[in-house]
Amino acid sequence: MSVPRTNQIPENVIAGALFALVALPVGVVVIVLLSSINFVASIAGYLIAFLAVWLYRRGSGGVISRVGAWTVTGIVVLTLLVGIWLSLVVGFAGGLGSLGNLNDPTFWAQFNTQFPTLLNQNILFVVLIFVFGAIGSVRILGRAFATARQTAGPTNLMGQSTTLPPAPVTYHDDIDAAPTGSADDKTAPPSSGE
Repeated sequence: MSVPRTNQIPENVIAGALFALVALPVGVVVIVLLSSINFVASIAGYLIAFLAVWLYRRGSGGVISRVGAWTVTGIVVLTLLVGIWLSLVVGFAGGLGSLGNLNDPTFWAQFNTQFPTLLNQNILFVVLIFVFGAIGSVRILGRAFATARQTAGPTNLMGQSTTLPPAPVTYHDDIDAAPTGSADDKTAPPSSGE
């Protein structure tokens, strides 16, 4: 059972998510470059997840909660989806050397018309991207969920606590305190082992 960490600054979910979004273009570029040479590897999922978690912690103030872990997971899935889509665009254009075809006025109309067919033709590629992406990111995301800090009270999206801190423990006339052996203590001091 994890103990709440009260001495840390609160998590800033919005800043963490904005920082983690930087992993999206980096991950998309990696996926497109690897798929352009017909290579699918779990290293892409690992890189995306590692970068997203690392950036999230930098933006959130160094902490990650369950909300933060789910945010990072969403960014990883979104990156994989955008990477698949852009890989299909690059493939339809004719590869990285033919990206000038994207400026053709008829390209996007043809791509949108052919998209369902392209998706069916590349279903193995799509499945492999998700499988290898999951293989690569499951350890990082699992660790993010495992180390997600349990907060004593909920925080809002800006990282400010929405509950009051616990009241300090007060003792009245030493009744609730452990015996100290002082003159005002009504209990006898501990014996020395008679």
